[in-house]
Amino acid sequence: MRFARLPMEERPTPPAPRTDDRVAALAGSAVWAVSLVVVLVERDALLADDRGWWVWCCVAGLALGLVGLLHLQRREIKHRTAVRRARREARAAAREVPAGPARPSATAAPSSSPAPAVSDGEAAPAPEPRG
Repeated sequence: MRFARLPMEERPTPPAPRTDDRVAALAGSAVWAVSLVVVLVERDALLADDRGWWVWCCVAGLALGLVGLLHLQRREIKHRTAVRRARREARAAAREVPAGPARPSATAAPSSSPAPAVSDGEAAPAPEPRG
Protein backbone atom coordinates (compact mmCIF):
# COMPACT_ATOMS: atom_id res chain seq x y z
CA MET A 1 0.00 0.00 0.00
CA ARG A 2 1.40 3.38 -1.01
CA PHE A 3 0.60 6.53 0.94
CA ALA A 4 3.02 8.93 -0.72
CA ARG A 5 1.78 11.30 -3.39
CA LEU A 6 2.93 10.82 -6.94
CA PRO A 7 5.43 13.35 -8.29
CA MET A 8 3.92 16.16 -10.34
CA GLU A 9 5.56 14.90 -13.55
CA GLU A 10 3.50 11.72 -13.48
CA ARG A 11 0.10 13.35 -13.02
CA PRO A 12 -1.41 15.29 -15.92
CA THR A 13 -2.58 18.80 -15.19
CA PRO A 14 -6.29 19.20 -15.90
CA PRO A 15 -7.26 22.07 -18.20
CA ALA A 16 -8.38 25.25 -16.49
CA PRO A 17 -12.12 25.88 -16.80
CA ARG A 18 -13.19 29.02 -18.67
CA THR A 19 -15.00 31.37 -16.32
CA ASP A 20 -16.45 34.83 -16.76
CA ASP A 21 -14.80 36.80 -13.96
CA ARG A 22 -16.42 40.02 -15.16
CA VAL A 23 -19.60 39.05 -13.30
CA ALA A 24 -17.70 38.91 -10.00
CA ALA A 25 -15.99 42.25 -10.72
CA LEU A 26 -19.35 43.84 -11.53
CA ALA A 27 -20.93 42.45 -8.37
CA GLY A 28 -18.04 43.68 -6.21
CA SER A 29 -18.15 47.13 -7.82
CA ALA A 30 -21.91 47.29 -7.24
CA VAL A 31 -21.42 46.45 -3.55
CA TRP A 32 -18.80 49.21 -3.23
CA ALA A 33 -21.10 51.68 -5.01
CA VAL A 34 -24.00 50.90 -2.67
CA SER A 35 -21.63 51.16 0.30
CA LEU A 36 -20.44 54.56 -0.94
CA VAL A 37 -24.00 55.83 -1.15
CA VAL A 38 -24.77 54.61 2.39
CA VAL A 39 -21.56 56.13 3.76
CA LEU A 40 -22.24 59.46 2.04
CA VAL A 41 -25.75 59.56 3.56
CA GLU A 42 -24.28 58.91 7.03
CA ARG A 43 -21.18 61.05 6.49
CA ASP A 44 -21.83 63.52 9.33
CA ALA A 45 -22.21 60.72 11.87
CA LEU A 46 -19.07 59.02 10.58
CA LEU A 47 -17.04 62.25 10.78
CA ALA A 48 -18.21 62.73 14.38
CA ASP A 49 -16.94 59.24 15.27
CA ASP A 50 -13.66 59.87 13.38
CA ARG A 51 -14.56 57.37 10.64
CA GLY A 52 -14.38 59.72 7.66
CA TRP A 53 -11.90 57.38 5.98
CA TRP A 54 -14.77 54.99 5.22
CA VAL A 55 -15.76 57.25 2.32
CA TRP A 56 -12.30 56.93 0.76
CA CYS A 57 -12.30 53.19 1.38
CA CYS A 58 -15.52 52.87 -0.65
CA VAL A 59 -14.14 55.15 -3.39
CA ALA A 60 -10.93 53.08 -3.59
CA GLY A 61 -12.89 49.80 -3.70
CA LEU A 62 -15.13 51.11 -6.48
CA ALA A 63 -12.16 52.46 -8.47
CA LEU A 64 -10.19 49.19 -8.16
CA GLY A 65 -13.26 47.21 -9.14
CA LEU A 66 -13.68 49.30 -12.30
CA VAL A 67 -9.97 48.96 -13.16
CA GLY A 68 -10.28 45.21 -12.67
CA LEU A 69 -13.36 45.13 -14.88
CA LEU A 70 -11.48 47.01 -17.59
CA HIS A 71 -8.59 44.52 -17.34
CA LEU A 72 -10.92 41.53 -17.54
CA GLN A 73 -12.73 42.99 -20.55
CA ARG A 74 -9.43 43.52 -22.40
CA ARG A 75 -8.35 39.94 -21.53
CA GLU A 76 -11.64 38.55 -22.89
CA ILE A 77 -11.23 40.51 -26.13
CA LYS A 78 -7.68 39.15 -26.56
CA HIS A 79 -8.92 35.59 -25.92
CA ARG A 80 -11.72 35.91 -28.48
CA THR A 81 -9.29 37.35 -31.03
CA ALA A 82 -6.87 34.46 -30.48
CA VAL A 83 -9.66 31.90 -30.86
CA ARG A 84 -10.86 33.51 -34.11
CA ARG A 85 -7.30 33.60 -35.45
CA ALA A 86 -6.76 29.92 -34.60
CA ARG A 87 -10.02 28.95 -36.31
CA ARG A 88 -9.15 31.00 -39.37
CA GLU A 89 -5.69 29.38 -39.59
CA ALA A 90 -7.19 25.91 -39.13
CA ARG A 91 -9.65 26.54 -41.98
CA ALA A 92 -6.85 27.81 -44.21
CA ALA A 93 -4.73 24.75 -43.40
CA ALA A 94 -7.68 22.44 -44.09
CA ARG A 95 -8.15 24.01 -47.53
CA GLU A 96 -4.48 23.46 -48.42
CA VAL A 97 -4.34 19.76 -47.45
CA PRO A 98 -6.12 17.33 -49.82
CA ALA A 99 -9.13 15.66 -48.25
CA GLY A 100 -8.02 12.05 -48.83
CA PRO A 101 -5.39 9.77 -50.28
CA ALA A 102 -4.26 10.59 -53.78
CA ARG A 103 -5.95 8.48 -56.43
CA PRO A 104 -3.77 6.79 -59.06
CA SER A 105 -4.32 8.11 -62.54
CA ALA A 106 -6.01 5.96 -65.19
CA THR A 107 -2.86 5.93 -67.36
CA ALA A 108 -0.56 4.68 -64.61
CA ALA A 109 0.44 1.03 -64.65
CA PRO A 110 -1.09 -1.08 -61.88
CA SER A 111 1.27 -1.35 -58.94
CA SER A 112 0.62 -5.08 -58.42
CA SER A 113 2.06 -6.17 -61.78
CA PRO A 114 5.83 -6.25 -62.12
CA ALA A 115 7.44 -3.82 -64.53
CA PRO A 116 8.47 -5.50 -67.78
CA ALA A 117 12.16 -6.04 -68.26
CA VAL A 118 13.63 -3.97 -71.05
CA SER A 119 16.99 -4.72 -72.58
CA ASP A 120 19.08 -2.32 -74.63
CA GLY A 121 17.43 -1.72 -77.94
CA GLU A 122 14.15 -3.49 -77.20
CA ALA A 123 10.90 -1.64 -76.74
CA ALA A 124 8.75 -2.40 -73.74
CA PRO A 125 5.64 -4.46 -74.53
CA ALA A 126 2.32 -2.70 -74.24
CA PRO A 127 0.33 -3.51 -71.11
CA GLU A 128 -2.38 -6.09 -71.51
CA PRO A 129 -5.90 -4.68 -71.55
CA ARG A 130 -8.08 -5.57 -68.61
CA GLY A 131 -11.47 -6.70 -69.29
